[in-house]
Amino acid sequence: MTTTDTRSILIIHGAIVRSSTHRWLKEMQTHFVSRGVSDVRVFHWSGHVTVRAIEKASDELSQLLDDCNQSVRVLAKSTGALVFRSAVRKLCTKSAARQFDLLLQVAAPNSTAPEPSLCNVRRIVNIYSRDD
Repeated sequence: MTTTDTRSILIIHGAIVRSSTHRWLKEMQTHFVSRGVSDVRVFHWSGHVTVRAIEKASDELSQLLDDCNQSVRVLAKSTGALVFRSAVRKLCTKSAARQFDLLLQVAAPNSTAPEPSLCNVRRIVNIYSRDD
């Protein structure tokens, strides 16, 4: 018997959205649901690597996150981590900053740089290769 996990998982893709992106997003979502996580969301954005596109996506994401009242764990790939980090900075300006359990950044640009505005993320895990 699988128990239901009451926390949310948010998956954010990186740049260059193609059919394989949609496939791995669906596979990840299915994986977490099959393991008892009832709320697995995918945040879709344009994937364009421009400041304007990242800011637009982070505006939308910060609104979505602000409306969420559950504990959230975030899996962000590549520039999706930039979108998340920008959204978190926007949420930090509010009086009651939103808290996040985990940020798992996979191949995120500047993932090892310290980021004081992510103080409301309890744990940050970076998966990257120095060879990339």
